[in-house]
Amino acid sequence: MKDLNKKTILITGAASGIGKALSLEFAKLGSSLVLLDINKEGLKKLKNKIENQYETNVKAIKCDLTNKKNIQKIPNDILKEIDILINNAGAGAKGFFNDRTYDEFEFIANINYLSVVQLTHKFLKTTDFNKMKYIINISSPAGFLDVPYMSAYSSSKKAITSFTKCLQIELYDKNLKIMCAIPGPAKNTNFGKNYGNLIKHGWFYNKFFTYSPYYIATKIIKGIKKNKEYVYAPYLIKIVIIISNIFPWLRDYFSKKTIKKIREKSK
Repeated sequence: MKDLNKKTILITGAASGIGKALSLEFAKLGSSLVLLDINKEGLKKLKNKIENQYETNVKAIKCDLTNKKNIQKIPNDILKEIDILINNAGAGAKGFFNDRTYDEFEFIANINYLSVVQLTHKFLKTTDFNKMKYIINISSPAGFLDVPYMSAYSSSKKAITSFTKCLQIELYDKNLKIMCAIPGPAKNTNFGKNYGNLIKHGWFYNKFFTYSPYYIATKIIKGIKKNKEYVYAPYLIKIVIIISNIFPWLRDYFSKKTIKKIREKSK
């Protein structure tokens, strides 16, 4: 999908972070936008900023994606016009499993995975495949690696990774592309800062694995233009995933070292 001018993009979690960066980058390219987020004020500010800087159409919809009734209320007439669906909304969670509650796991599963399933299902049921469509699901390195101290988040992103691959195979013969985007934690976001600070060499992690939301957004857009099924931002993430799959014992060794350091810090 090389030409994104006049395409209509739906982005969840649009009011901040990667979602906000994607919204601004698509607006720059002349795309029309449908922006979803629970943060009404953040959406309003973003909508005003885009309309003041670019000549494009913007619809901003406050939507709590953890409530399945809200997803069902998204008008089919809007979804029919969508060329690219970007399932970006998500939440992070850290802490030892025994210290977490079921409600926390349920919340993470709902926002990171089940809302993606429901919105994607609704989109596919209403879409017309006479013209090419694109679905981008935002996963994480945690969707490929078993990340200690983040069991709720890591398992939800593994679900997204597997779900995306299943759709790529099931729908291979449709006029549809499906991408799994694997960004590192975005700089200047609470999630990106918190995880880097957990580990002993957080400076190394923050330097080589975290990038600005705008860098991540441009990588995803380049991937869309090249019809890619996987986008790593930065590419170093792919190398780490490959190495960890070849040498799982090495991954487990460093994971256990990380857990040890976290426990020492918490004493």
